[in-house]
Amino acid sequence: MEQTKYTFHFTEKELREFSLRAVADVYCKRPSLWLILLILCAVDFLIVPVFSIVLLIFLLSAVAFDVVRTCRFLKKEHLLERRIMWVEDGMLKCSAFGYSEIPCSRITAIRKTRNILMLGYPQAKKRFAWYPMPLRVFENEQELEAFLNLIRNPANYAPFPDAMGRETQAMDPGQQTASSGEQPGTFRFSFFMEQEKWIWIYREAIGVINGGTLGFPRSQMLVTGIYAVIFIVGTLCWYLFTDAPSAWFPVILFVLLFSANLVKWKGNPEQGIRRRLKAGDVQNDIYGPWEIELMEDGIIERIGGGSKSFLPWEDFGWVVETEYLFFLFKRNRTQFIPIPKENMVSAGQAADMCALCGSKGLVYTPGKRAKYWPGWVLGIVIGILMLLVVLGAAGFVLYRNTRLIRESLENPVYETVPGWEEEFRPEDYPEYVPLDTQVKVLSSMGLEVPEETVESARSVMEEQRMRAYVEGYPYTWLLSGMGAPSYDENWNIDGYSQELFWFDFEGWDISTDYIEVLEGMLALAPGSPLDGIEDIREDTDKVDWEKGTGSVIVAFQLDGQTYSWAMDMQYDWIDGDILGVLNSILEQTDTQERFYVTGDNGQGALVFYRTPEWARQFGKATGLSMDKPVTKQ
Repeated sequence: MEQTKYTFHFTEKELREFSLRAVADVYCKRPSLWLILLILCAVDFLIVPVFSIVLLIFLLSAVAFDVVRTCRFLKKEHLLERRIMWVEDGMLKCSAFGYSEIPCSRITAIRKTRNILMLGYPQAKKRFAWYPMPLRVFENEQELEAFLNLIRNPANYAPFPDAMGRETQAMDPGQQTASSGEQPGTFRFSFFMEQEKWIWIYREAIGVINGGTLGFPRSQMLVTGIYAVIFIVGTLCWYLFTDAPSAWFPVILFVLLFSANLVKWKGNPEQGIRRRLKAGDVQNDIYGPWEIELMEDGIIERIGGGSKSFLPWEDFGWVVETEYLFFLFKRNRTQFIPIPKENMVSAGQAADMCALCGSKGLVYTPGKRAKYWPGWVLGIVIGILMLLVVLGAAGFVLYRNTRLIRESLENPVYETVPGWEEEFRPEDYPEYVPLDTQVKVLSSMGLEVPEETVESARSVMEEQRMRAYVEGYPYTWLLSGMGAPSYDENWNIDGYSQELFWFDFEGWDISTDYIEVLEGMLALAPGSPLDGIEDIREDTDKVDWEKGTGSVIVAFQLDGQTYSWAMDMQYDWIDGDILGVLNSILEQTDTQERFYVTGDNGQGALVFYRTPEWARQFGKATGLSMDKPVTKQ
């Protein structure tokens, strides 16, 4: 049953609104891309804020450019001309410069903007094609809903009829036919489209376009122009907003953009086509039977999925012949209709078809194949470019550093290190705490600060002008002195503090350092569940002493059970995981105390054996961060 036909012309405003919404829908289907770009903006903002602003402006400009480009494309595709749309027999039909129809069951996306109704069907996972209509063609909301109900609940519809009104049976994939039409001067070609065949056809079409058969590729011109804008804007920002600009940033940027351009135009596109098909960026809704009919007044195209289009000859500009295919290219130089030669009954039929196309204004031209580089050649060329950049940058850095050293020797500049100047200014140190106050705070937390430790700190402050390290960065100097082990005359440890333990991560003898660290920690926890630990040992069989790599196995006995951990070997540096070994044992007990660790404002650690509440109060009183490491076996 024939339904109401809606006749309309799009206005310029409605065209812009539809273009904006269609582009936005494409970008919304790529959240990962936007996430990456936002992360880049955030990183740039933290490093060079102006770069983040420039990048954001560039991205917004790219979106605006995409909207303008889409708008221009739709104008050329006659979207502003008179259009008629209606639903009939389960099919959404549109008559404009040509004619097209698609089963309503394929319409899976319905969008409404302020003035536009958009009916979309998926050509791929991330690609929709749209049938737009202005909402003003509907008298009221009830009429709009009635129209949408016809879309949502289509009537059963038989397979599309052929040009003479006969139903077309489903084609076997191996069945491919070609014939002259019922009318003189017409041709009908039928074949089955599968994924591999579509990839092959798509690759051949890209080769024709990139080979310059239809003139210099517009897409290549566009991409090259975008890369040129990126290069110019990036270089200008580098020189305008950096303190010491050098020529290496634009050189590296140019090489990266040139390499990207090289990969795009000299790399075989097949792998990219497969990747984009898998990602859902390339049309893949056309698998199944195809029928192409060339008639006196235009071309009828029926493709898999039941869609049908009539395209007037005025839409087409070229008939391109390659070794295995004919392509009828539209005037926009991107859209095409493929006709495999294997569907031609004879060379004479091919010649007659080309003659018909010529009589309709299409230019016959043999296809020029783009010459792609083998992947290994492309890899070598890009590798050489990158190597030259790296070598050049390394040479420049070496030259610059050599020049700076020479200039510093010829014109020495004497500077003072913060904290070593003769006049100490507390206001320069936000965390400044007087030494006496530090002693009071530590005492209030139950720690006994030895008088000799305090006097040693005063001596350092007065005699060595180290006041900044004692009072500018408070507590750590005193705590390090309080927690350091005592040594005998042969520099062997002969005692540990029972309040806190300090050690340097740069070890003295890695074959015994872990034992000493554990002994220093155990000295803090007498009467704890750890009292039974004995036979602490290190196994260095897996250590490569020359390379400073491998692992040290630290083990001990507790209640008849052996516990062991592997510590990473990094020359003479102690693995920080050792600090969580004993906590992993305590996690299996009911005791509240744990080992808490904080830094010493250098390369050492301060260790306490306390309750969580004490650690919290201590961190609040001193401003030191208290961590509770746990290292599982």
